[in-house]
Amino acid sequence: MIALHKSLSSLQHVYNKIVNIYSHLFGAVFFVILLIYVYVRARNHYAAIQIGDIIGVAIFFFSVILCFSLFASFYIMSNYSEKVAAYWNQFDYLGIAVVFVLAVVCTIVTLSTKFRHPTLRLYRTAMYASLGLSAIVFIIHGLIVHGWEIQNQRMSLTYMLTTAMLNFLAAVVYAARIPERWHQLRYDIYGCSHQIFHFIVVFAGLIYMFGLLSAFGFIHSQAHLCSKTDVHSYN
Repeated sequence: MIALHKSLSSLQHVYNKIVNIYSHLFGAVFFVILLIYVYVRARNHYAAIQIGDIIGVAIFFFSVILCFSLFASFYIMSNYSEKVAAYWNQFDYLGIAVVFVLAVVCTIVTLSTKFRHPTLRLYRTAMYASLGLSAIVFIIHGLIVHGWEIQNQRMSLTYMLTTAMLNFLAAVVYAARIPERWHQLRYDIYGCSHQIFHFIVVFAGLIYMFGLLSAFGFIHSQAHLCSKTDVHSYN
């Protein structure tokens, strides 16, 4: 317990992990607040909202909150001991996989002890990038069926593409170790690639959320129009 207290007390000090911790702690808390706000607003704005709609949107929020919480937990516990740090490092990577529902392969690989080795940094980045790109299959199918104009509103493709570009940028910064690869020691406390990666990911999460809510609003507006059409047809 003494060691755990010391790990938690590190939140009061400035060291090379403190930005990583607070960027995701604040991110997790912020998304909790957003979840409550979105739920209340949706219940008041959409009369025909169903439990399935709530669950669908909540899955995104809970996965992001869990992802950011796991990130922060790893960095908090990383100074506890080498064994504990290695254990929580798995959950740091698992936080990425958990955002993607049913990301079974990534989850299995993430929990492998060999996966944590520093030499596999590039492979980790490639695997998670590939996982994100797998969504292209569903996007292409939607474009074939509905066309760009409708599908862009149904899936908020503009928001999704922006999110994908931000996540790709974050992955490049992380894998290439920008900017510390050019200025060693200068960015040990503030401004290293991992910190930039964290802030970009949090911002990408916000963009994705706006896209999700935009698509949600469009689908419900269409459902309302369809219900009116059905009533007139019946009459």
